[in-house]
Amino acid sequence: MFIGQRITLDLYAIYDDGTPASNADVKIYRDGVLFAENATDAGGKLSIVLPGKGTGEWQYEVSGGGHTEKGFLSIDGSAPVQAAALGLALIGPRILVYKKRQKKVN
Repeated sequence: MFIGQRITLDLYAIYDDGTPASNADVKIYRDGVLFAENATDAGGKLSIVLPGKGTGEWQYEVSGGGHTEKGFLSIDGSAPVQAAALGLALIGPRILVYKKRQKKVN
């Protein structure tokens, strides 16, 4: 039997006052290489399905309204699929990332 997995990354960009950062520019990198470039929707959300099992070192950069926020996510491929699937079942099928926006420093 084969058990697969698919990871959907949901990024939510919100300002300090709780309003969504709509149309914010988003760059997503996998292992240091630009993987995707897009923008958040009206609710400040961007969803992307990671390729394969989603393993690797992922970085994201969200920019809008004079602010930039960076973050990262590491997905290790050494765990057995069954353990990874169990972990996803416990935390849910999506990874939610909420970050406070910071002023861009030049």
